[in-house]
This record gives sequence, structure tokens and C-alpha cells, in this order.
Amino acid sequence: MRLFFWIAIFVMVLIVYFFLSRRKSKDQDQRENTVAVPARWQQIHAALQNNSLPSLHITLCDELPTSVTESKIGGVPYWPKDMPYPSGGNDEDLTFIAQINLSEIDQSPIDLPPKGLLQFFIELDDLLGLTFFESARELHSFIDFKHTKYRVVYHAELTDHDDARFSNDNIEHADESPIKGQCRIQFQKRQEIASPEDYRWNKIVKEFDALSDDELEYAFDTLQRSKDHKIGGFASFTQQDPREYLVPDENWILLFQLDSESNNCVDMMWGDCGIAQFLIREEDLTMRKFDRVWYNWDCC
Repeated sequence: MRLFFWIAIFVMVLIVYFFLSRRKSKDQDQRENTVAVPARWQQIHAALQNNSLPSLHITLCDELPTSVTESKIGGVPYWPKDMPYPSGGNDEDLTFIAQINLSEIDQSPIDLPPKGLLQFFIELDDLLGLTFFESARELHSFIDFKHTKYRVVYHAELTDHDDARFSNDNIEHADESPIKGQCRIQFQKRQEIASPEDYRWNKIVKEFDALSDDELEYAFDTLQRSKDHKIGGFASFTQQDPREYLVPDENWILLFQLDSESNNCVDMMWGDCGIAQFLIREEDLTMRKFDRVWYNWDCC
């Protein structure tokens, strides 16, 4: 009997020790995951709120498109029968990325047309149509030259389309393509503040002089957005915003952004979990000059 008594005591001690260890570990994890709020953060956040921008957040649906003209990611695009399909420098068809049916948008955060279809295409070269620039002059010359690395096409009116092209049987995805599959998308209006990834962040917080390392770390920890597909608002980057060192005095706004994400219908991956942007100057957007768009993507 005495042996059983000490065995029972030993088991109880082990149980108490186990639960105390778990509680201690949990409390320690909570303390480690709690980031101290910087003393000036309330004032910094107020400045960011005062400079917020409207955006149209895009959600990838777990549903296939049902119409040739609806907004979607991947698949095959609406295309007029008598219109030449966009091709790259190698004379091969550009790869379709997405299309936005503008009539599905109640109120655009940027000056988009109220109707029509906006489409995005890229070339599948080693850099997925990306070109690096050393100066603003190079960027402007590239856009003026009517390059073939990527295209943004606007259809003001929707006419008879190429039924043969819009067929699930014709969907082929090259190994290099950042998008496999296709899905419908939905839109949601938001008001957002800048994160340190967008070059306009520095213009907003310059009144606070140099931010401390703790303030910057807190900003990155709390303001970075994940799965950031959208129209308008502040752009997201995995590296540096190229506008900051190329065209800091020009007003290039975010026309369209696609992040890396997968669901049951589509798999989208820009390099190593990267993100892509299509930027446009406000005056070109107002004039509907969608041939003057700057395409960029980066990854970790």
C-alpha cells in the first residue's frame, strides 16, 4: 500500500509540474510576442490617418469565371474577333494576367472609366516582362518607345468576342507563368494608411525627423499588409519602392497590384512570394493612356 501511495504522489507531482511548465511557457511566449508601442506612435499614426487613401481591395474567389467579360485572374481573356492579339518581342502572344470589368466597380478610388474592360498582359521571359531602369530618362524612353514587354489594354466598348479563345480547353500555362488556373474576383472599398514600403511614407512622417529603429520596426510589424491585391491606395513591395529613387517628384499612382496567393482555383506566385504592380501617372490615367503604364514586380 505504501508503494502505491508514493507512486500516486509522484504522478501528481509530474502532472502539476507539467501544467505549471505549460503556463510558464505560454506566459513567456506572450511576453515575447508583445511589441512595445513607441512613445510617439499615437502622433505618427494620426499623421498617417490624415494622409490616408481610398483603395479597392481585391479578393480571390474559390469560384471559376462564368462569363467572358467578368473580372478575373488568369484563364483566357475576352478579346474582340477583329483585333490583333498583343504579342511580345519574340512575336509570341503575351500571357494574360487579369481583367477588370469596370462596370462591377461602384466607386473607383482612382480616376478609372465607369465602364469597359481593363486587361493586363506580360511577356514570359526570364524576368516575367520586367525591365530595370538606372534613371528616370531610361524609364520614360522605355514607355515612349511602345515596348512589347507587357501591355495594359482598355476596351471602352465590348463587341463580338473570339469564342474559340475563351475556352477552358484552350488554357495552357507555361512553366514560367506566375499564374496557374483562374478564378473570379470581388472588390471591397477601403480607406488605408501608408506602410513604410510605399515611398510616400517618408513624405508623411518627415515632420517627426528621423524615426528610431523601434518606431520603424513597430511600423513594419503593424502596418504591412499580406495578400495585398488592389486598385489604388498605397503600394506594397518586398524590396524598395522604385519610385523613390527613380521618380520621387512624379505622381505615379497604383493602377493595379497583385500579390502571391493560392486557393482552390488559382495559384499565383511572383518569383519567391513576390508582388507585382502596374503604376500610372494621374494625367495619363485621366487621358486614358493605358499604353503609358509602368510594370514592376519584386520578391524576397
